Amino acid sequence: MSANLLDLVAPNGLWKHQAAAIESITRQHHTLIATGTGSGKSACYQLPIAARLHSGPLPTALVIQPTKALAHDQLKSFARLFPNFLAMAHDGDADNTQRHLARREARVIFTNPEMCHGSILARHTRWSRFLGHLEFVVIDELHAFRGVFGSHVAHIIRRLRRVCAFHGAKPTFVLTSATVSGAQQLAEALIGSEVVVVDDDAAPSAHRTIAVWDPTAGTRDRRISVLQDAADLTAQLVDRGHRVIGFSRARSTTEAIAELTRGQVEDPSRIVAYRGGYLAGERRTLETMVANGEVDAVIATSALELGIDIGQLDAAILAGFPGTISSFRQQIGRVGRRGQNSLAILVAGEDQLDRWLVNHPNELLERSGERIVINPDNPSVVRPQLACAAHEIPLDPVADHRWWPTTLDAAVCDLAAVGLLKPRNGLAMFTQTSHPGRQVGLRAAGSDTVRIETTDSSLIGTIDSASAPASLHTGARYVHQGIAYRVQELDLDTRRATVALDDRGICRSRSHSTTTINILDRSQQKRLGDGEVSFGTVRVKTVVDSYVVTTNEGRIIERGELDYPPHVVTTSSIWMVANEPQLEHCLGDKTRIAGALHATEHAIIGALPMFAICDRWDVAGTATPCHAQTLGPVIFVYDSVSGGGGISQLAFRAAPSIVTAATDLVGQCTCSDGCPACVVSPNCGRGNSPLDKHGALDVLALFGA
Repeated sequence: MSANLLDLVAPNGLWKHQAAAIESITRQHHTLIATGTGSGKSACYQLPIAARLHSGPLPTALVIQPTKALAHDQLKSFARLFPNFLAMAHDGDADNTQRHLARREARVIFTNPEMCHGSILARHTRWSRFLGHLEFVVIDELHAFRGVFGSHVAHIIRRLRRVCAFHGAKPTFVLTSATVSGAQQLAEALIGSEVVVVDDDAAPSAHRTIAVWDPTAGTRDRRISVLQDAADLTAQLVDRGHRVIGFSRARSTTEAIAELTRGQVEDPSRIVAYRGGYLAGERRTLETMVANGEVDAVIATSALELGIDIGQLDAAILAGFPGTISSFRQQIGRVGRRGQNSLAILVAGEDQLDRWLVNHPNELLERSGERIVINPDNPSVVRPQLACAAHEIPLDPVADHRWWPTTLDAAVCDLAAVGLLKPRNGLAMFTQTSHPGRQVGLRAAGSDTVRIETTDSSLIGTIDSASAPASLHTGARYVHQGIAYRVQELDLDTRRATVALDDRGICRSRSHSTTTINILDRSQQKRLGDGEVSFGTVRVKTVVDSYVVTTNEGRIIERGELDYPPHVVTTSSIWMVANEPQLEHCLGDKTRIAGALHATEHAIIGALPMFAICDRWDVAGTATPCHAQTLGPVIFVYDSVSGGGGISQLAFRAAPSIVTAATDLVGQCTCSDGCPACVVSPNCGRGNSPLDKHGALDVLALFGA
């Protein structure tokens, strides 16, 4: 590698782990770089790519990022360092002219899994120049590819390798990851090959102070105001000349914290919010402003959690625990990235998880990051992905065992049985004309969006259709960079929400919804201790029926009733039915049943990844003391993705083992009333209430008897 390239990318020289990674990549070994935030992982793949591109006019490279924002950020970095090579983004924001230029001339493409799946692979013959000379594939931020989404991406990578082989290429894979549990296993499951692991982080680290801020400390009966305290802390740091990044779990609270901060600083224009739903041009402008130091504070959702270059920041303020230890460490890792000392403050909220961390702050440092798992063998993922592969190139029942050694035969039989494949000349041919990828959702959320428009039809943002009734219902408050709007109308038929300026200023709206589950069919059933567990298909119906509007202090200023069509998802589920008389006898009090079942539901979902190889966000659950169809206490655990992701079927098979693991999980936990290690869930839609940890042990004992 030339000295000029080294000076360009690493003028102060390479750290030991960077040198080791570059050597491995140059030797064409698939390589995983698993080091901390700010450790120069990008340079590890930028240098080998640039060196190979310098060798001639043909080699190409593909960089797959989990989000468009990260792809554009890395594109800017690469183009700044190597302006002589045409590097382009290929995503939903690119127009036809840009896409044509990318196929014809680009040397490096920055993209995301959706575009790789539905564009590059689906039309691979148009990309023959690029794919036929593909030398490197980079999968950045590996830890973002988890659960069902990661399982789909694993097959996209196998399809990519297969298509590259068809066009005569054999790319080397480079994967980067934060320091999370199971990174090597995840990397190897994702690409289907062994990797060389570089995880000895040699980057210098400056001092970082981490604090947990309790809004109730030193007060009596004070209402917890996470937003106000987060804004106060941000403003005080800005006043002292520090640059701050704030994180909040929701779009609405992100805007609220930003506005509360603006009211306390000398130059409000230097406080910005950053979240999903902004238009592409606005996102790029904000990213550039933050990276160039043109703002004093940016308040963001997890959209800025990943490795976007946001310049030199001094402090991070987290308005509530983000849900996982891994996300917490990613967020605080956004500051102090260039060797300077930094500060991170977690402002604890009022749910049980945050309150538990107030009393156990060392857990933030001592607890291992959550293990990230995928299951490429999930039949519900394999079948649609192999249908896509067959459309791209007919499946060879012998040669394609290279890519799908354990799942090919069964999937081909299943697809042939429903008429999607037919044999011809020893190959399995896809029978349809259109690419099946259009019907495959990689993530749980749908792709349809609702446009957010002002009364003069100006487009100011978007939101996914499934979330619109809960977030953009008539009467909801919507804040966009400090400007408060009231939703005048949500039209789900035209997918448009019309908003008008709100003369009340910034308020918060909160919708209420009711979820019911209807069992459509039961395909399997078996005893489970003194209860029973069933597997089948359910219809989950969620109705947004009312809302309230409050001031930031919590005072209710408006109420309203809503009448929207229910959001209905048909999916796979297990349901565990308890013996009601036995349950009442064990608990001793009928009023404890709801909390005991709820806590058991959380424990079951928490133990599920040990057996079903999933991410806890891939499943959801609910529990009720009496269900109309089961006529007794029941716990539902169902696949979050419409149509089912195969997780609940695996859970049915492993139900006795899951109950045993959940019992150990709860019984061996030393907490008194429940904590994140046992029955408190970061994903609970009911605020972790009611929960009865000790009652959960009684419920689990009935199922494990």
